[in-house]
Amino acid sequence: MKKNRHIMLATIAVFLYWIIDTYHSLTVRKSTFTAELFNTQDADLFYRILICAIIFSCILLAHNKATKHIQTQYVNTCEDLAKMSDIIFSPLPLQSIIERTAEKLKTIFGLEGATLFFYEKDKIIIKNETLFSLENIGSQYVLPFKPSTSQNPLESIISRNYIEKREFSKDAYQNKESQEMFYAFSFALQDKKESPKIGSFFLVTKNSEIIEQNMGFINKTCELLTLVISLASKRERLLVINEGQIQESSGFDKTLLIINHSKLEEYINLYMKKHKRYHIETSMMLIEINLFKNLANIFPEDSIVGLQKEFIRLIKNIIRDTDIFAKYSTEGTFALLCDNVGFRGLQQLAKKLQDALDKTRFQKIGKITCSFGITSVSPKDTIGSFRGRCESALHECSRKGGSGIEVKLLN
Repeated sequence: MKKNRHIMLATIAVFLYWIIDTYHSLTVRKSTFTAELFNTQDADLFYRILICAIIFSCILLAHNKATKHIQTQYVNTCEDLAKMSDIIFSPLPLQSIIERTAEKLKTIFGLEGATLFFYEKDKIIIKNETLFSLENIGSQYVLPFKPSTSQNPLESIISRNYIEKREFSKDAYQNKESQEMFYAFSFALQDKKESPKIGSFFLVTKNSEIIEQNMGFINKTCELLTLVISLASKRERLLVINEGQIQESSGFDKTLLIINHSKLEEYINLYMKKHKRYHIETSMMLIEINLFKNLANIFPEDSIVGLQKEFIRLIKNIIRDTDIFAKYSTEGTFALLCDNVGFRGLQQLAKKLQDALDKTRFQKIGKITCSFGITSVSPKDTIGSFRGRCESALHECSRKGGSGIEVKLLN
């Protein structure tokens, strides 16, 4: 089909040349247009035919080069598929495989964004956060049942694919800031045709043809990735069953009956996302039992465990049910993570806890005092900077003699 178009174009070019040459001849010889158009003088006819042949050949040669380039691109794509398979079936963690696969697709086809989503009952989770997803979606979660009026164009497309359970889609949308037109392609991640969709791969580009011309490659990549995700999910379920952890999370301290540091990290990550997306105030307070190491050296282990359990009950009776209270370290340090509360609110709460501790005598131990370090999330924070600032506030409080309240905020 494309070759026929090039032949037609070459024929039109030859015809136009013949007409233009005829008009040129009229300017140098006194003759009629018809006579010059069908001039059969040997020299003129020879040169005309020669030039027409050159024009015709050049246009067809350009077509052949373009066709050859496409074939070469196809060979490169096959090589890329082999490289993609090496990434997908590598011994890396699943998260790294997803991130590298998306980055590889983005590089091969010059995409604006390549984002993988996992489907859950009431939300869609972004599995590889990138600069593109942060700028255009802004959160680790997309809420599919949120009113469409409060969603941006890309979120609306993602939600519609989830609700309608599409296997493939192509949607055009306009960026409000740059006014540029983008094309969002969605490829469903599905183990078998009749099985539920576990997610989708969203590819965003300004040039839709690059995706349309390489659908086979992309579909094959999605099939391989779905297989690896499915195997990883099954392996994880088997590990949970074998280790007897079906009902008990590894982020839970069985002795103190409280979540530990690893689970707290997940909540910090979630709360920071909520803060960045919905501007919800989030603050954290570290509480350290003063001279805990000395107490552990003096009293037997069961007395120290009893002290911590009493301490946890005391704190939980004062804080809100929605607050996250966790064991922060083995050195008698605990963390309190709160949303919808600023640092001033936690200062007041710390004073209330100090009063409660002053009135309490713990079995076998007696009275204890605590140090408090407080901070609030800033838009520029990472998990590390947020947590580190709270630890710095607690350290500063201990350096000043303990039993106090120290607040540190990002300037």
